[in-house]
Order: sequence, then C-alpha cells, then structure tokens
Amino acid sequence: MSHYLEFKSLTMPLHPIRSILILFLFAVLAGTEGHARSIEFESGGDCDITDIYMEYLECENGQFYIDFEFEYFGTSDSFILIGNGEEYGTFSYGELYYTVGPFDGTVETIYELIIIDSEDSFCSGFIEFSSIDCGITDCAVEGPELFDFYCDTDSTYSFLLAAEFIDPGNDFFDLWVNNEFYGFYAISELPISVEGITPRDVEYDIVQICVNDDPECCAVLEFLPPDCLEQSECSIEIIELFEFDCESDSSYQFYLAAEIIEPGNDFIEVWVNEQYQGYYLIEELPLAITGIIPMDIEWEFIEVCINDVADCCYSMSYQAPDCTINSLIDHTSSLDLLQTPDGIIVTGLETGQRYSAEIYDMQGRRISQSVIPSTGRIDTRALNAGVYQVIIGTDEQIVSSLQFIK
Repeated sequence: MSHYLEFKSLTMPLHPIRSILILFLFAVLAGTEGHARSIEFESGGDCDITDIYMEYLECENGQFYIDFEFEYFGTSDSFILIGNGEEYGTFSYGELYYTVGPFDGTVETIYELIIIDSEDSFCSGFIEFSSIDCGITDCAVEGPELFDFYCDTDSTYSFLLAAEFIDPGNDFFDLWVNNEFYGFYAISELPISVEGITPRDVEYDIVQICVNDDPECCAVLEFLPPDCLEQSECSIEIIELFEFDCESDSSYQFYLAAEIIEPGNDFIEVWVNEQYQGYYLIEELPLAITGIIPMDIEWEFIEVCINDVADCCYSMSYQAPDCTINSLIDHTSSLDLLQTPDGIIVTGLETGQRYSAEIYDMQGRRISQSVIPSTGRIDTRALNAGVYQVIIGTDEQIVSSLQFIK
C-alpha cells in the first residue's frame, strides 16, 4: 500500500539568479523526450544533488503520485521543488523519500520535477517522467480475420470478415478492399460477408478496416486470395436413380445420386416433371425423393441444378414404376366377398394374419378405413346406394381389390 508523507513547506522568495536558472531549466525540459530521466547541474561550490530515483504509485480516480529520493552533498537545510509550471513547495532534506502529485493519468504527457537547493540556485537536479495509464484507452482494431473463402462463377471471390474493436468511440466502421472503398457497416453486424472481389494482378490482396471518422484507428491485412481463374467449370457428370418404391397413395419415391465437379456452392435444387422438389445439401447425397405423382406418359423427367448457378444443370428422362392400385395387388390371393343385407364378408383370410380394408367410391374418394375382424365382416350400413371398391391389405402389401354394390 502506498504511504504518503506530508512535508512542512519552508516558504522563501526566489533569488533573481535562481529565477533565471529555473527559466533555463524549463527551456531544457522543452526539448526532452522519454519516460524518466534526470539531469544534474554542478554548483559553483561543493553542493551537489545527484542519483535521483523515482517510482510510480497506483492510480486513484484517474490521477497518480510518485515517490522520489536522491543523494545530496554540501547543501543547505532545504530545497525547492518546482515543475510543470508550478512550485510544489520547500522541503527539508533528510527524508527517506518524498511523495508528490497528483498528476493527471487520463492524458498522455511528459512531467518534470526540478530540485533546487534553497541557498545555492546552481545546486540542482532534474527528473522527467511520462504519465501512466489511469484510464487512458486508445482505440484499436484487432484482426481482421478472413475465413470461408469461395470462388464465384465470374472469377471473383467472396469471404467472411471478423474483427474486434477496442474502445472505438463509434458504432460503425469503413471497409476497403484492394484500396477501393467497399462499404460502411455497423460493428454489431460482424462478421460480415464480403462478396464479388476481383483479385489484384499481384500475389497478395489487401483489406483495411477503420473506425468510421477515425483514420488513426485502423487495421490492414495482406492475404493470399483463392485462385478463381484456373478452376474447372462446374459440371454434374452423372445422375443415378435407384430403389424406386410405390407408396400407398399411388405416388412413388426413389433415391438420387450424382457426381458433381467444382459446384462453387454447397446446395443443389431438384425438379421432377417440372415440379420443384426442394433444396438440398450436396453432402447429403444420395437423397430420397418422395411423393412423386406419376404422369400419364411413358417417360418422366428429372433436372438437377447447382443452387444459384443456372448453367450448371443435368437433366434426364426415366421410366417411372407402375403404382396404380391394380399393379400393387397380389393377384395370387384367393380372397372373395359375400354380400349380406348389412355388410360384406371377406372370405379366404389366413388365420393369424392382420388385415385392413379401405372402401372407395367410384370417384376415388376414400369412404372408410377399418381393421377386418376374424369373422371377415365389414359393416356397410352407413354407405349410400352405389358401386364401391374395397382394397384389402396386410401390413406388408395390398392383397386384393374387390367391387361390391350397395
């Protein structure tokens, strides 16, 4: 803990010669630089003030004090302490150390102290020291950091930019790329996407960011841009469709695989029969494409494109599976219907097998769905008069499609 001493001031007027010396010392100080140094002046007699040593004390409320001590010989009983345009007082020799201050620690400046013997103006010593940081915070930009480079289709490139601002004093920053002003952004938006950069005709490109309206608070980074001039063109070489499977609503699904070269993008888009199917990550290939409604044509059509790259596509035609109800029926089934006044009875059911029944009208609308009991009886009393089709299936497949009249 710092210990502060109070000294009794021995007030006395300055001798005219002493005043001239003080002016001379201030003239010397005006040309000095550095953190701390001392100057000794020889007296006309045996008086000598030498080996001045100072130590900073801790900051308090933006101010600081210093302790200093020195060697002295042939002096009087006291000395005058001046500096920084003021006189600090007259003190007695012989203390272990002296504390002086406060000094402003919120600005960068140079302070000085001059020790002058009270009786011999030419018996003097001088020390100079810099302010310490008691809350001085300089604006700084740490970084920038560039990452996630990728080439665009026009041989330009893009990347993400991040940086850390310390005490910017402003909420915005300006960005230059290759010495061209790129934009004005809020610091809170970082990281930002920097797009459409044309490489310079030199090995390194350059990025500079500055706090808005503060040209002294900047950071500059030279970096190797990606090689976007000699890269291969985007292409989709192969599309393979496999594992076609019909679904219960007569739609179908399949798996899609593809070989893609230099896509310049992480996503693909898929159309089937000119119907947009979705947006997928390339790394997710092979993809399951589901819910395709068959067209009333022999050959159907698929197109795959790199997202946002309209000229990097692949299209092909293929034969879709027959997913009509008739194609799904197990024609080896021996099921049949017996009609009763209040329902129908399905005969030929295998013991221990679970069956379900779906009843449709002639417009293809499903009227009911139920599990067939072991008796095989299906209640049709709620149906209106007309012709109906009942589709009977197990958990694995459709086994029969039968018509009845109510």
